[in-house]
Amino acid sequence: MVKSIISIVSIIFFFLSISGYILYIYKKTKIRLEFIPIIIFSSIICIIYLSGLLNIMQYMTYAIFLFGLGLFVFFLIKKQLPTIFNKSNLTIGSIFILLTFCYFAILLWDAKLISYDNFSHWGLVVKHMLVFNSMPNSTSNISYPRYPLGSSVFIYYVCRIIGATEGKMMIAQNILMLACIFPLFGTIKNKKSYYIAIITACASIYMIIENKGLDNLLVDTLLPLVGLAATAIIFYYRNDVRKASILALPVMITTLLIKESGIFFVIINCLFLLYIAFKANKIAINKQEKAINFAYVFGIIFLTFFMLFLWKQHIDYVFQEVVSKNTMGTENFSSVFGSKTSQDIISNFLKNLFNIKNTFTKTVLFYNVSALSALALIIIIKPAYKKNMHGIINAIICADVLFLLYQAGLLGIYLFSFGEAEAIRLAAYDRYSASIIIYNIGILVIGFIHDYERFFDVPTLEISDKRASRIYIIKKAIVSTMMLMSIIAIGSTSITNNYERLYRISNISNFKNTPPEMIEQLVGDNWSGYSNKKYLIYFYDKYGKQSSNYIHHIAYYKIFSPKITVISTIEPESLLKTLSEYDYLIVLKENETLSGFISKYIERPKYFGIYPIHETFFKNN
Repeated sequence: MVKSIISIVSIIFFFLSISGYILYIYKKTKIRLEFIPIIIFSSIICIIYLSGLLNIMQYMTYAIFLFGLGLFVFFLIKKQLPTIFNKSNLTIGSIFILLTFCYFAILLWDAKLISYDNFSHWGLVVKHMLVFNSMPNSTSNISYPRYPLGSSVFIYYVCRIIGATEGKMMIAQNILMLACIFPLFGTIKNKKSYYIAIITACASIYMIIENKGLDNLLVDTLLPLVGLAATAIIFYYRNDVRKASILALPVMITTLLIKESGIFFVIINCLFLLYIAFKANKIAINKQEKAINFAYVFGIIFLTFFMLFLWKQHIDYVFQEVVSKNTMGTENFSSVFGSKTSQDIISNFLKNLFNIKNTFTKTVLFYNVSALSALALIIIIKPAYKKNMHGIINAIICADVLFLLYQAGLLGIYLFSFGEAEAIRLAAYDRYSASIIIYNIGILVIGFIHDYERFFDVPTLEISDKRASRIYIIKKAIVSTMMLMSIIAIGSTSITNNYERLYRISNISNFKNTPPEMIEQLVGDNWSGYSNKKYLIYFYDKYGKQSSNYIHHIAYYKIFSPKITVISTIEPESLLKTLSEYDYLIVLKENETLSGFISKYIERPKYFGIYPIHETFFKNN
């Protein structure tokens, strides 16, 4: 009870600190409230990232937190809180984000990490940083040391303030995802456009939960959302290239720092910036103004990629002799592409791509049909505007072109980066493909918002003829309802498909008897540093090597000992000799041979348990 109260108070102070920064930026810049949280969070990520390279993460974390808290106190004393916390900013978007956060926080409060990749990398690096207050190094035993740590440093920042549990790690990541969704509502100029706000909220539900990004620390959902946030900011300020460049900078840097494949979304936003710079220069007064516009854009592009360069220099120095899995290289190029299996990879890839039974293929077809239907309806209802339907048309074209380019890049990754076995079975293909779908749905929503507001958000009072006014309202309702039904269909389908998973997260008892819970029950959850004890774990390997690897990663995550071995077969003749090399034996599955061996030393052996080896099997020596 006391811990829960402390956690809640910590969360309140965390948000008061963030509110201090929001108040300061809002007062000084007057930019839309919806864009501020992701700009703040992205800036925090960049600062903590740089401090991590300098090995001062903990000090910088507390400095950022306290400074934000000081700003809040300053505005509180000056009685300037109403400048932002007022009715005009209480929109459907802000209410949706607030209520969704509260729901996610309650849902994930006691949640536990389950999936493989959390223990092999994403959860492990966060725990390492929280334990040692530093980025992983060559002694950290990290499987993917060359992966950037953008999302991880944000989770570190939040958990350093509100407390470190697996549930709070997931809450931190969801805070970041909701901050990425918020800018979509910021592209709605008329705050009373309730239809559009509801449509955006429904699309947001799909984008957050469909790719299973809610209850883990994987970044396949977060990555396109950060890219989308930058796109939304650039789109809204497309008539002010300098402001668009500056505001998008930290968000674009964060996209690259979350995962290197984020370069796809960064390039999109760089091209978008260049496009609006060219448009701005067509009406620029003189050459100096044109040069300044391009200087802003190219400066932003340079700084974005310079941060990635710093990371690469860091890992080349710290992990000089470590080769990370799933990295592009000439060795994979020659061994995979040059072999006969490349044909199998391409064949399997194309079958998946054009398989109508795949959820992501259905979604691509569905959002194309929905967008085209909305376009057709608007043209039928308002024929005069058919030549100016740039928003939806451009969004459809961009979405389809980006989908094909992304798939081509994904095929390249399977050919040149993945190991042969993983490439042939197209490991995590659906999860990776869902990333571009999430981004595309976002840009379709932006395109629809643009055209809807342009052609339908004229105040009814401006229409003098009562009959024309009624017809106008009917037309507006038809288009709004059709698009709303389409988006609700996507959102409700996503909730239906994920209902069982959401129920599992909400019920803590569902984590019992899972491998992470079983191991934690036996050895606890070590948050004090590396253990020098050696562990031998028996687990019946029903599903092959993958299952053994899963147990090994969980055990390392929980115990924090680099000296762990997982076995699935028992050889009685050599078992005693094998045991002599370890400190503890952990039994996770019943085995008659192992039970018979243990019964020689213990009267009533437990099938499931932990045995101190020297006290149990060598006590007479």
